[in-house]
Amino acid sequence: ALTGQPLALPNIATWWCGQAQERDYVKANAERMTIGNAFATRLLFDLDDVSAVGGNFNRDVRETVENWIDHGGGQLVGQEAIMLSTTPAFDGAQLVPRPMSLRVFLARTPSGWEVMPGGFARIGRSSDSAALAMQSGGSAADVWVIGREPVSSESMLSNAGAGGAVRQQPGVLPSRAADNLYWMGRYVERAENAIRILRSYHSRLADMSSTDAALLEMTAGLLKGLDADPDERFPLGLQAMLKSASTSAGHVRDRFSVDGWHALYDLDKTVTSMSETVRPGDDMVRAMTVLLRKISGFSGLIHDNMYRFMGWRFLSIGKAVERAYLLCTLLAELADPGAPDGSLDLAVEAADSVMSHRRRYAVSTSRETVIDLLALDPLNPRSIICQLNEIASHIEYLPNTEFHRQLSPLQRQMLQTKAALAVHTPDTLGTEILTDIRGQVGALSDFLSSAYLR
Repeated sequence: ALTGQPLALPNIATWWCGQAQERDYVKANAERMTIGNAFATRLLFDLDDVSAVGGNFNRDVRETVENWIDHGGGQLVGQEAIMLSTTPAFDGAQLVPRPMSLRVFLARTPSGWEVMPGGFARIGRSSDSAALAMQSGGSAADVWVIGREPVSSESMLSNAGAGGAVRQQPGVLPSRAADNLYWMGRYVERAENAIRILRSYHSRLADMSSTDAALLEMTAGLLKGLDADPDERFPLGLQAMLKSASTSAGHVRDRFSVDGWHALYDLDKTVTSMSETVRPGDDMVRAMTVLLRKISGFSGLIHDNMYRFMGWRFLSIGKAVERAYLLCTLLAELADPGAPDGSLDLAVEAADSVMSHRRRYAVSTSRETVIDLLALDPLNPRSIICQLNEIASHIEYLPNTEFHRQLSPLQRQMLQTKAALAVHTPDTLGTEILTDIRGQVGALSDFLSSAYLR
């Protein structure tokens, strides 16, 4: 009657349990009925909450069907159990008939209701219709209606026509997308840092002498701070970082490089595979080297292939914030005057700056050379100041940061953080100052989130 047409199929016989006579009938015939929520908007056997089919509950319930009906009263309805139609299904050897239910969709249009072609089918795993109703396994399939003639291709994209293509404004970005891209950058950078330190840790573990024990203990503490416990066979925290990066990327696939997505997915899959086979020592060193190549390839794809729209800036800010924060942590621990022997070499190695140090300084590592290279050298992409410069350059392009305006809280924090570092020399940049700068980098993230990511 909704469409003004007579029903092509009879309605299912239904008894509302809010009336005594109907309730008693449902109780007496529960084995031949489907019973569920009277106010559901879906079929009773599609419900996620408690229902009963053929006198059996769809989940563990500590009462009988009869008591449930008595207690539920007007909240329940009983419908006659129907014989479902069947469809051919392949069971691995041959085509067999299996019960199926078909869900179709109607769309309301200015001219009335229209039934959309096709639908959604649920197919039972066995010939028992009740098993399908109880959601005991099975499969789902899209239902297509094959046209008699070729269908013309339609697109919701506008046709440029004679006016030529119109370049879209690249600056518009939803805050949720910006948030996902920002955190994807942070998770990837955090994972890369953990991989580098894990490789250094296991390299020394494989060739450990008594003098390395204190250094290994300190490195283990650094890794635990990153939630990458080296005592685990394969750190669960590292897997979680890459899983979080993949999740963030999955939310913005339409704004993300296809090759970049595949590279990140391959990295996640490789980690899952390694977690079951890798062993401590040399085996872990080789595994981390493989992961490092893959994650570096991903970073290269971002740098070379990603369109320089606003989302790329948030992703790049995320990577730079995380790298600056982690470098502060690394130097505060490993460049501290009380750090164990070998700490400075480990810091340079973990920051991938061994060759840069050899070219810049004709001496072995010292606290001054390491601080100069990893904190104050603007030409070293693995230095704190270089990352702060990177963040500042991207902030200039964010909304509401025009030069003629007053400085935003984010811009003021950016200037304060850079100044707090730039006024120092390698001799004056001590552990406490590095720890303070790390806190200011964290504040940068808070200001950015408050202004753009909420």
